[in-house]
Amino acid sequence: MARSASLLLTDFVEDPGLSELIVKGARRAPEGTSIDGLAALLLEFERTLSADPPDRVVLADASDEALAAALVAAKLLIELEATASASATTSMNGRLIAQLAGGQAPGVDGVATYTPSR
Repeated sequence: MARSASLLLTDFVEDPGLSELIVKGARRAPEGTSIDGLAALLLEFERTLSADPPDRVVLADASDEALAAALVAAKLLIELEATASASATTSMNGRLIAQLAGGQAPGVDGVATYTPSR
């Protein structure tokens, strides 16, 4: 599965039974992306995930990249997982990600999961 250059901050993991996209944002001030930047991320993730959807999207933090990936994954009915760091309710992005990834606090293993019913 090819990934575009603008998604270099993500890892793609694939084994015979599962493919997942792990999203972790750039190192910068939290939630520092402009609305235009967030819109560009949404478009890029939608283009990429629509072309070759993974089985799951895993969010590693509460960055704007993670929020954009969460919104697109939910829209495209792709399973979504968020680590405790990604769904921390100390930031607006984290609160939104927590709602998208199951609407609940992370479970015992520290991961909140959204599994769409198709």
